[in-house]
Amino acid sequence: PVTTPVTTPTFTTTTSPPAATAGSGDDDAISAAAAAAALALASAASAKEQDSQQNKAEAKPVEQAPAGHGAGNLGEVPGSEAQVEVERVWRTVAEQAALFHPAQRECISDRKGWSTVRVFVSSTFADMFSERECLVRRVFPRLRAWCTERRLKLVECDLRWGVPKESTTESIIRTCMGELDRCLVENTNPFFINLLGARYGWVPTEQQLPASVVHEYHWVSGASITHMEILHGALRQANPNAAFFLRDPAFLAELPAAFTPQFVDDQPYAQAALQRLKAELRQRFAPSQVHDYQCSVGAVADQLGMKKVTLENLEAFGEAVLQFLQNAILEQYPTEVRELSEREQLNMEQIDFRDLVLAQMVGRDAEVQQLLDHVVEPPGEANPTIVVMEDAVGCGKSSILAKLAVVAEADPRVGSVFYHSSHASFAATDTRQVVQRMLLELGSAELQDKLALLLRQCDESCSGLAVACVALENLIDELFDLLEARQQPFLMIINGLHSFAGDGYEPLLFCPRRRYNWVRLVGDTEPRHSNVRHRLAETEAIVPCNALFLEHVQPLQEEHKRELVTTKLSRFNKRLDAEQLRLLVSNEGADNLIWLTFACEELRVFGVFETLTSYIESFLPTLPGLLGQVFTRLQEDDKDGELVFVLMLVAATRCGLYEIELRQLLAQRRIKLHQERQQQQLKLKQQQEQQQQQEQEQVQQEERHQQQQEGQEGLAESAGPDGNTNTNNSSSNS
Repeated sequence: PVTTPVTTPTFTTTTSPPAATAGSGDDDAISAAAAAAALALASAASAKEQDSQQNKAEAKPVEQAPAGHGAGNLGEVPGSEAQVEVERVWRTVAEQAALFHPAQRECISDRKGWSTVRVFVSSTFADMFSERECLVRRVFPRLRAWCTERRLKLVECDLRWGVPKESTTESIIRTCMGELDRCLVENTNPFFINLLGARYGWVPTEQQLPASVVHEYHWVSGASITHMEILHGALRQANPNAAFFLRDPAFLAELPAAFTPQFVDDQPYAQAALQRLKAELRQRFAPSQVHDYQCSVGAVADQLGMKKVTLENLEAFGEAVLQFLQNAILEQYPTEVRELSEREQLNMEQIDFRDLVLAQMVGRDAEVQQLLDHVVEPPGEANPTIVVMEDAVGCGKSSILAKLAVVAEADPRVGSVFYHSSHASFAATDTRQVVQRMLLELGSAELQDKLALLLRQCDESCSGLAVACVALENLIDELFDLLEARQQPFLMIINGLHSFAGDGYEPLLFCPRRRYNWVRLVGDTEPRHSNVRHRLAETEAIVPCNALFLEHVQPLQEEHKRELVTTKLSRFNKRLDAEQLRLLVSNEGADNLIWLTFACEELRVFGVFETLTSYIESFLPTLPGLLGQVFTRLQEDDKDGELVFVLMLVAATRCGLYEIELRQLLAQRRIKLHQERQQQQLKLKQQQEQQQQQEQEQVQQEERHQQQQEGQEGLAESAGPDGNTNTNNSSSNS
């Protein structure tokens, strides 16, 4: 088998163990090669041989059907032999680690454009369900917003599902380790989060491990999948971007007995191996990389027929993970300090949105080619200046226009391309921004000076909007005349023509008011918006056949739906089986691309592999229905009521809110809630102290009462039958 150089850390020596030839049929040779590769050097093999001589019956974990990191049974290994086996494993680990170069922290400060940050989450599955839910539903959305502000794309790698049920042991291992390889390639030092409780996880036997896997990943015999993830992603290279979160087992006292096997490995080998693993992590990594956290037992949740114990009070855990990742990401990708010019900022918004749409784009080649043919057709009476796609939300109009922009830019027959989407930002619906971008990109210096003067006049006085509208129209006409004189096709793509109403200017101000030979406008709208047709009807009165409406966009073919789902989920290393994929794309709602995108996003954050098929079947077939399910799920996850607060804010404003305004209002609310919680905690603490003081006073009072009773009883005993005190005793006591 051939190792992959780009994903395997560099050794200080070029010597590597020989691998068995695939298909040789020699079981003994394969086993020997697998053992040698697992130890990675001859001395490790020798150490194993010595252990074998000292322990004639060395214990091996029994084979178990792989069903996740937490699956498997290590067998009845006696405690003494378990310790010997654990020692052998860690001798091998130490020898391997000595051959790897220690990782050096990277600092990428001169990057341009977007970078990808991949975060790998390593743990057993069943017992860490609540922690993974906390990460996927609370921590990673906050981290993604934080990364987006720094032009970083966050991809979290949560492998709770994504491996088909019929997968082999090799497929399961390669899925887990292969995702770590992707993190290595993308970020050099993977952003690695490991969660450890009271389970060591599934340990594949040597018979289950193919020689190619053993050789490629330097597999350590006797190590669990979780342990190997730690070795491959963190320990061997002393990865500075790795953090380990160890759960306090105190909560187990509250756990219902029926669920104990999901949270605790009761086999001696697993317990010994896990204890040693935690000790090694504390010893080998800095305190800032090894964190302890606490939790408590919550309710027993029903996840579509699956009973699961939920853990609560994980807020501190989530904050610790978020803080570590933010610090590690800033170390590797320092925040850019260079201020962007206004022109760069406007263009960046549009490019980012276009790339976002293209990342989810499949098919549509015929539609794009039809529009491109219209652009490059020779001038003539039959070739209209304006083409508008008109169809409902979610049919794929934005994707087609985004792809048209990229294809046209690469076509030598097209002179220049201007792309603007009203969906890129809230401010992108301002007609002035469209005109400003067009003149900055395509106009002469004279036109740019005229625009700057006009915008200053508009800012100084709001009474001259009608005059400003005429002046902007004249500027656009001058720009179109300038482009027409170049005698090369100029393509203007406007995504969301219906959005440019209500800003104080005449809607669709930038539409050509006469027929041009070389100027083409391609845009889209929705049937429920009449302003586009009304505005273009005015140009029709001046120039007949100047606008063409394409009133229906063909839905995606089933093969393209499958490709879209597969591509979107594979980005997070998730894959549906054939039946699950069929159920999703055959849903009536799948004809709507927005519905399909939301469905994939819901599947991405869903964490119960056993009920995934039932969850897909529960999706309602309309966009409002599915969004209702999404909001219900978000509201269940939202412990602080932020979702309802945000929706109320949006509903209470006439024109919506800028994102920065929404963030400021949320921040104010969070500060207020934090202060209220601090006051509640202080009040609770004072109540507890008062209660403790009262209990202490009560105890002291009881002690005084008891002492008084004992004193009275002593006096009664010392008194004679007649009630007088015994004189001899009194004298003696004196």
